[in-house]
Amino acid sequence: MIVVGTAGHIDHGKSAIVRRLTGTDPDRLPDEKRRGMTIDLGFAFRTTRSGDVLGFVDVPGHERFVRTMIAGAGGIDVVLLVIAADDGWMPQSQEHFDILQLLGHRTGAIVINKSDLAKDDWLTLLADDVRQRVAGTFLESAPIFTVSAVTGDGFDALSDWLDQLPALHTHVPSARHTRLAIDRVFVQSGIGRVVTGTLRGGPLSVGDTITVWPSLTSGRIRTIQSHNEAQTTAQPGARTALSFSGVDGAELVRGGVVTTREDLSYFSRRPVLALRTTLLSSSPIPLQDRREVELLHATTSVRAEVRLFGAKELLPGQQDLVFVQPTAPLFAPIGDPVIIRLPTPMMTLGGATIVGHLARFPKRREHAQMTWLTHKGELTARQLIASTLDRLLFVPQTELLSNTDVPEDQTQETLKAMLAEGVVTTHVGYVACQERLERTTDLAVAVLRAAVDSNGSATRQALPRLADDLMLSNDETAVLVDYLVSRNRVRRDGEWVTLSTATDNLPSAVAKARDQIRKQLTESALAPPPLKSFADRGKAWQEAIRILIENGDVIKVGSEFVFPASTWRAFVSFVQDHLHQHDQMAVTEFRDHFAITRKHVIPVLEEMDRRRITRREGNLRKAGSEL
Repeated sequence: MIVVGTAGHIDHGKSAIVRRLTGTDPDRLPDEKRRGMTIDLGFAFRTTRSGDVLGFVDVPGHERFVRTMIAGAGGIDVVLLVIAADDGWMPQSQEHFDILQLLGHRTGAIVINKSDLAKDDWLTLLADDVRQRVAGTFLESAPIFTVSAVTGDGFDALSDWLDQLPALHTHVPSARHTRLAIDRVFVQSGIGRVVTGTLRGGPLSVGDTITVWPSLTSGRIRTIQSHNEAQTTAQPGARTALSFSGVDGAELVRGGVVTTREDLSYFSRRPVLALRTTLLSSSPIPLQDRREVELLHATTSVRAEVRLFGAKELLPGQQDLVFVQPTAPLFAPIGDPVIIRLPTPMMTLGGATIVGHLARFPKRREHAQMTWLTHKGELTARQLIASTLDRLLFVPQTELLSNTDVPEDQTQETLKAMLAEGVVTTHVGYVACQERLERTTDLAVAVLRAAVDSNGSATRQALPRLADDLMLSNDETAVLVDYLVSRNRVRRDGEWVTLSTATDNLPSAVAKARDQIRKQLTESALAPPPLKSFADRGKAWQEAIRILIENGDVIKVGSEFVFPASTWRAFVSFVQDHLHQHDQMAVTEFRDHFAITRKHVIPVLEEMDRRRITRREGNLRKAGSEL
């Protein structure tokens, strides 16, 4: 199915054209019929002479309903830009046209309606004017049809063109995620609550397990309708109506999404979007840092705060990287288009493409490290793989581009070509950029060698300390060390990493004390003895403690205790997850989770306060600036 959508100024006859083409009145609401104005999305179908089905989405033209227009425009394949002969090109003609371009539409036609209200010479001038306005855009070579929805004049030519669309139109490309952005919710007698939208990505069948965003509820598809007929399977590109079992009707709302992807936590954990943003040259204002905007994605409308990447403001006509944090996370894979509007007064500022997902707004000093977001080229599979490996040293091959809409088969085909070229390499199921891996390997060896050269007793490095020196995550560093072990460049002993050629130069008494401290801390990782109990054993023990702390093998908590580094990371990880979900944490919640006494809990939490991982408010902890 090809979905055809109308666009244009209010009262230019969009609904009348759909009614003339399909025999269905898309204005279904009583208020729409009473006022003679489209308020919500309308839907209809037409069967071509060859038996193919065209779906029609009719959108409102009034400026107050632009967000509804965008909800419909995001699910169409072919545009009918409608211009009334008696009015000509009007403000909403321009705004709808701008939005269509920002959304990336590539196919359409121009329909000059109400020809019965204008003379031939005026219609010729109007056609010339419209042609000039769309010059250099996707409608530059589009056909112009002059019609009257009242008399039916001109509809034969328009109908012929529509009948040829299935043969001429490029089918909607497949995508990684099967999803349906909900644009309408209603109750149907005998079925229950039904949602509709345009299906993208892949097919859906009765009985399929689905997840509903944003409620994250799982259920099964009970019924499918397309073209007002019951179906067992809906294909991508089709206008589709679905009902479910196991899903509460209150969780089905316009702006929600139905998808076959089971785990959507990635998008919840990374609510900040990095956008490659283009401001319209007609934008009434520049885009400034910390401005509140309205973000429109698919059928969703949400407020968002803006942070600019470089300049203090983005001027009309300019393009740059922009970060936004919506008031609620969006299920929006990389590559999706969004529209940016002013909430008050309601005006379209520009559009953007999603190029990244972040857990928080990046700090200014971090911008220099974010080159993976600043590429200007098309978001091809090759470009996305390259930018992903610029951001992460190692990526599991099964997760490569999993948060984009690049199909899995296309991802693997591109990866295979890049492997053959030597651009990327693999190691135990992970993918890495060959050049970056070589640079990081050299740096890791240099860091380990420097640790040996600067202090003969520090012949090895704790893995977390090495991760900090290399500015990698602990998980990436662990894979890197495994890679280096496989090439006999380093040795690993638990949390410790050593050059293959290095030897332990510690005095025997210090080395013996160090090993005994490690053993004792491992055996009592959650409730270590007081630090004083080690220090009181003599200078060798004091030196061993100093080396363990400096190398990051243990973490000093206040003046009383040291904990194994792995235990400290477990503490921080729990606090981070808890505060992400609940915003605050009581001392008892931390104590009960780890089953330890206040004697150890209080120093640990006070150390987190000191490191600004948390901040204390009365008897509660909240997220600190470094969490």
